[in-house]
Amino acid sequence: MSPLLRILALVAPVCLVACGDDPAATTTDTPSDAPVWYPDVQTIVVQRCGGCHTEGGDAPFPLDTYAFARPMADALVASIEDGSMPPWHADPACQSFAGERLLADEQKATLRAWVDAGAPEGDPSDAATIEPPQRVSFTPTMTGTVGGYKPPAVNLDDWRCFIFPDIQFAAETWLIGSEVRPGSKAVHHVLVYALPAEYAAAAQEADDAEAGPGYTCLGALLPGMNQPMGMGVGLPDIDSYPSQIGVWVPGLEPELLTDGTARRIAPGSVVIAQVHYNMLYVDPEEDLTEIRLLQSDTPPARLRVTSELNYADLDIPAGQNPVSFTRRVPYYSEQPLELVSFLGHAHMLASSMDLRAIAPASQETCLVDIPRWDFHWQQRYSKPSGEVIVVPSGSALELTCTYDNSAENQPFVDGVQQAPRDVGWGEGSLDEMCLLYMERLEDYAPLSAAPQAECAASAGCLAACQGSATECLLGCEDTEYACVACVVNAAPSCAPSCVAPLASAFACVERCVFSKIMLDGNFGACMAAECGDTYGEFAACLDGQLEGGGACVEPFAACGVTL
Repeated sequence: MSPLLRILALVAPVCLVACGDDPAATTTDTPSDAPVWYPDVQTIVVQRCGGCHTEGGDAPFPLDTYAFARPMADALVASIEDGSMPPWHADPACQSFAGERLLADEQKATLRAWVDAGAPEGDPSDAATIEPPQRVSFTPTMTGTVGGYKPPAVNLDDWRCFIFPDIQFAAETWLIGSEVRPGSKAVHHVLVYALPAEYAAAAQEADDAEAGPGYTCLGALLPGMNQPMGMGVGLPDIDSYPSQIGVWVPGLEPELLTDGTARRIAPGSVVIAQVHYNMLYVDPEEDLTEIRLLQSDTPPARLRVTSELNYADLDIPAGQNPVSFTRRVPYYSEQPLELVSFLGHAHMLASSMDLRAIAPASQETCLVDIPRWDFHWQQRYSKPSGEVIVVPSGSALELTCTYDNSAENQPFVDGVQQAPRDVGWGEGSLDEMCLLYMERLEDYAPLSAAPQAECAASAGCLAACQGSATECLLGCEDTEYACVACVVNAAPSCAPSCVAPLASAFACVERCVFSKIMLDGNFGACMAAECGDTYGEFAACLDGQLEGGGACVEPFAACGVTL
């Protein structure tokens, strides 16, 4: 159901009651075994909906008393049956996540029976005493507030990014708690990121270019940040992504990590919040949304690290439904991949998104499945504390995004439904994206205190290497993506004949590049497994150039490689 139809469905029963046509007044015979508000329906609604739909809560109207719920009865049940409420779109048959807002089939049946019986009140003396759940809380060590931004009244939706200059990181910081407190009823959801230091100037430039607090943003935190990642003549220089450190959607609890993990914030990082305002139910007002963060003084046992999977080569023809795209990313490493949370991002034509792991023996594991994508409810799905999803080495992750570009599924602009058109990747709301952020666990190691050459971390591995120097270098577990990019990008200038075999296996190389960038997998192990003899030919050729002072010695020395 579209937002417009949903609000009409909600308003219609209210109008009936307000005009004196009370359905309860026409209900004369209530089955003796029918559910009643006190205590049958009250218990379900307060426990499952009361976190948002209460007086002064996150939702635009309360449902926690009979007086409020009775006129909304039909719309309440309809929204539950069509899956739009409670707002939880991850399929529990795939994975269970913390904080699931789900109703059991018997609870849905009780609500339907209550409505079919005329939504009877029952005896108020039978009211249940329901203790509200204890909300997660902590005392923050860092806070920041949106600077009083007021979204324009002419827009139904508005997306704005805000920099928090009062939150600064002079040294490596370990974050264990985050909370977003919305400061306006128009706030629909908030995503908070720690932007790497190299993007700080661009963020400030975007902020300075627009009047008032913040700057306009939708698909990406900065213009061009989430553009398609093509390889061109060499490997891309991207080796870091914004780390999501906070999120808020109605009903979501603050996050407090108690499992010995933390998110690392690198020195110089900039905190940016992307806020989605929706004026469907409320008038725009000044926003004072607050970000509250908690840092730990003790290094964690393990780090939560953000990875990104995407499919950027989108080509969604006008009028077609469904249209699907799948990105396969292999993973090779001495350690399994340990995943703890997922956050998908797409726009208005997306209809579903799912991520699966295909093990070496072809066993398939569902990691997260969003069978009915809703642009207005994008949220992080996290495993319960202490639980991880283990993906063994040799597996492949497959991200699939599906779109509906039919005439019936087109968005409205200024009240007019748009005609279908060909759609590709882009930052505008009428463009599309296929992007999924994951959090994985890694053993903690301190950041290097001083800048190092790209391949410095591989020096010990290379010194102990027996056999092909190229395969040892690119296959060291400690080899960082920056080293891989430096070596592979230097090779054409000093050994063009060696690169020719890789050019014939471009798709294979691309898979392993994405594996290294997105999953921090072992590039050399991936190349050996995925590219076979082609990679061996490349390595043997490059070794020949390095032996006896070949042409690649100087370019590789600039990368920090000393043989």
